[in-house]
Amino acid sequence: GEELQYKNAVKKDECALITELVGRRLAHPLALLAHKLGLSANTVTIIAGMCWMSSLPLAVYAGSLYGDGRISLGLTIWFCCGFLWNAGYLLDIADGSLARMTGTASRRGFYLDYVFHLLFKPAFLLSIGIGLYLCRGDGTWWLVFAVLSVPANWSASLSAVEHVLCEEYGKGRLTSLAATAVEKR
Repeated sequence: GEELQYKNAVKKDECALITELVGRRLAHPLALLAHKLGLSANTVTIIAGMCWMSSLPLAVYAGSLYGDGRISLGLTIWFCCGFLWNAGYLLDIADGSLARMTGTASRRGFYLDYVFHLLFKPAFLLSIGIGLYLCRGDGTWWLVFAVLSVPANWSASLSAVEHVLCEEYGKGRLTSLAATAVEKR
């Protein structure tokens, strides 16, 4: 069989500089480890999503602790939140790398990954906004930022899906039902 090499893990036409220069290189060993452990790319996606989702309440809790004057514990929890977010980010890169290296990339995996992005991004900004509000107690603008970030992120995410669907339609890979929905846009 073909070796699981880094060149096979790289997403063609990567446009995210930090992801390409740093994230993908850090995530590659995680993809190799997942393969050795017999984990599928979709399982890695679920683990990444669990890391992300578990970081959400930590941001709120950290802000609450910090706002109550328990600064050391609050900062420790903020650090844990950041660690889980970054672990989810690296695993989010590793899942796609693993799928490309093993030839198991699929639409199901793409949509599973996408659902976590759709749920997590606005929820994370909301939890950070609430956490920062709780840190200060008087920073109402943090709540406004957090609440307004939710529709902004969903809008950007939905635009990305529309782009992917149009690309798939153009390549003739969509069913007639999905193609009809794209044609109506």
